[in-house]
Amino acid sequence: MGKETKKDYIHWKQEQKALLLFFYLKSVPVSPYLAGVHHIIILCYILRRYIVYKTTYITRTEGTTELVKDKFVPVKNDSRQKPAAHTCLWACEYTPGEEFVSAWDEFRFRDSHYNEFDEKTGKWVACLNPDFSFGTGILFTLKDSARVYIVDSSEDFRRLLSKYERKDTPYIQDCLSQMETFFWFALENEKFEVYDEAEKMLEEAILFEEASKNPPYRERLLDFEAMAEDFDALFVSRKALLEMSEQNDGHLSMWDIPSLLVFNFDAVDGQWPLED
Repeated sequence: MGKETKKDYIHWKQEQKALLLFFYLKSVPVSPYLAGVHHIIILCYILRRYIVYKTTYITRTEGTTELVKDKFVPVKNDSRQKPAAHTCLWACEYTPGEEFVSAWDEFRFRDSHYNEFDEKTGKWVACLNPDFSFGTGILFTLKDSARVYIVDSSEDFRRLLSKYERKDTPYIQDCLSQMETFFWFALENEKFEVYDEAEKMLEEAILFEEASKNPPYRERLLDFEAMAEDFDALFVSRKALLEMSEQNDGHLSMWDIPSLLVFNFDAVDGQWPLED
């Protein structure tokens, strides 16, 4: 996929199908008594097509019941596969019909258990941390105009990385530092007329310089700050996480669950608190 926009509320083909069905049913002759009910049924069907595909997201906070723009921190890069902590807005798709209302809730619940030995049964049992809390839930939707890049496969991610690759990763910085060190040694050896050693040091400096320009795939990182200039949000699906894990691609290994990353607070449309 890797699409630049995500119209979750309706897809063009579904819209076509709904409109065709509307005109077809409207053309079916019915008695005057049933005409009103007939048209109401058609209208409800079409409205349902719009409502069903409107994606709702959920984020968890500590006590805050409203998303406020003044408290929103723009995304910042970090020395890992995720943005810096406490920047941008993390969320998951809201799943009210499931056991947990989000993948994040399920992950935290499962991760908040510890093993304790039960002397009565002589077995180890999983116990929930008594201090565990899901936190305050806030539901929200994105504006129809929101620019969302969807990573739904490993190919989507590679395409994204090729366009938004950081040029200041720890690997690159280390290569440039090594280049400067070997270049200094080359100059020092040349100063004392140790030309063979100077040439070796210069060759090492060139190798590190080349390595900084073409880092191995595993060392490449997304430039979230640059991406935020072109997109309002990034969504990574479960399918993409599983596919990349199966390929031993560690770029999203720190993304434990399918997630939405909101770069632009103005992309948020409606919001309301979760009623537990």
